[in-house]
Amino acid sequence: MDTEADYQRATEYVATGSYERASNVLKATYEKSLNYFGKVHEDVFKVQLLLAQIYEAQGKKDEAYNLLKELHKNQLNTFGPNREETLTTWNTMAAVLCELGRSDEALEIFQEIYAKRKPLIGEKHQDTLLTQNYMVTILAQKGQDVMPTLYEIYKTQKEMYPLDPSTFVTGWNISNELVKKGKQDEAMILLKEMFLTQRQNRRLHRGLLQTLSLMADIYSKQGKSRDALEVYRHLVKEYDKLFGENNPKSLNAESSIATLCIYNNNYKVGLKSLNIIYNKQKVLFGEESLETIVTLSRIAGTYSLMGEHNLALFFYRKVHDIEKRKHPTMADSMLTYQCIGSVLKNLGKFDEAVAIFREIYEALKTTLGSDHSRVLEIQSLIANSYFYKGDYDNALAVYSEVFDVQEQKHGDDHEETLATQSSIAGIHLKKGDYDKALEIYAVILEIQIACMGPDSKAALTTQTNIAMVYSRQKRYQEAKKQYEKIYKQMSKKHGSDHPSLLTIQSKIAYVLMDQRKYQAALNMFEELAPKMEDCFGKEHPDTKRVTHQIEVLQNLFVG
Repeated sequence: MDTEADYQRATEYVATGSYERASNVLKATYEKSLNYFGKVHEDVFKVQLLLAQIYEAQGKKDEAYNLLKELHKNQLNTFGPNREETLTTWNTMAAVLCELGRSDEALEIFQEIYAKRKPLIGEKHQDTLLTQNYMVTILAQKGQDVMPTLYEIYKTQKEMYPLDPSTFVTGWNISNELVKKGKQDEAMILLKEMFLTQRQNRRLHRGLLQTLSLMADIYSKQGKSRDALEVYRHLVKEYDKLFGENNPKSLNAESSIATLCIYNNNYKVGLKSLNIIYNKQKVLFGEESLETIVTLSRIAGTYSLMGEHNLALFFYRKVHDIEKRKHPTMADSMLTYQCIGSVLKNLGKFDEAVAIFREIYEALKTTLGSDHSRVLEIQSLIANSYFYKGDYDNALAVYSEVFDVQEQKHGDDHEETLATQSSIAGIHLKKGDYDKALEIYAVILEIQIACMGPDSKAALTTQTNIAMVYSRQKRYQEAKKQYEKIYKQMSKKHGSDHPSLLTIQSKIAYVLMDQRKYQAALNMFEELAPKMEDCFGKEHPDTKRVTHQIEVLQNLFVG
């Protein structure tokens, strides 16, 4: 029986990313081969390995692992442990184990393969280097410094196998390690060098997409949102062409688009991406799968950010119901229950919210300890509920307790400590103790500038809070000057069309109102309103406030 024609056809489908077609061809060939040759035959082994690799590419990790395990057992019995075919299957099986989260088992296998390959084919053979690369990647995940070894592997690969896919895998691993060390610019230089090489060679197209994905991730970390979004959108189109519309890689890129948009307050675009992902996941994994309900939870969270709290509550309760029935481990974490409490707080149902938060607090304190960050987070939510209820004394007492634990545990420059300190300043601002609020914000800002830089999101938020205090103190000129400074910093960093700039512009308009410059304020509000509705949604608090101010000012002029 000749299986070569079918095998070649499947290989061509794989090369173009048509995994479903390749899988259909190979499944039929595999069954015919089994019937003709039996399980132990080289033609069967070859088809079995490619079919397992296709399963892996499709995200069917368990199917791939089981097929590889059976194949490896048969090859051991047929060829022995040192034959290259046996080692290749074993290597692929270990790689799948990594993807299944079983890295300790995978590391043991890679170490055995490496020890066999060195004397058999030499330590500079590309297969030996690939195995070494896998070992190093796992060791890096365990916190070991692997950069010298990675650079040595990469140097050898570039000299001997410049266009082999394994060379680019090493380059990606180096870039990931550089990013972990905060050396994003160095990582980007390396990735751009790889991108230029890959772009000149058509057969490296799929690897080029992985390089672009890593570049987009770095752009995102650097705050270059427009560059990141452009690359992610390009990736979605390319992945859809290669793998079809419902594929994990497109979903991951679409998820990155949603995350970026929501982080930058562009909620409507982010929500659109999440709905695309959700509908595809329902088809791929089922409506009650873990992946699908995680996305549904993100949709609920986005509605909450947009001010659509009743919709958020509906979806969170739907997720919570599925968790209790299908995913008890997730339900035990109480994250969705916590989100339900937060939405109830946003709806003004403070007593119901506090009751939920206290229930979670008692449960987590027992299992995690009173100084665990998750427990402190719940305490902060209790304090925040008191704050919005207008019970400032209780809010201050709880926040102060949290702050003391965080300062002792993390130090005064940790982001969680600073966030709680900022909440304490916000209480003083609400109580009218403006000097105390300003004093605390000044301390926070000094630390944020030293640790994160003057144009970091945290520092800009604190500067905005300081401008708010100036405004409450009727120091309108100073407030306006501060907001304009923030606007300039944000424009320089993110571009003139960044959604957060709309909020800063609205604050400038409020200052103009306070200065009785009503016409200038009205002009600015009228310019902002459609942009905010388009970006944040009609029910977002900022949109509603601006719309209300337009009505107030128009009535003033009519009167």
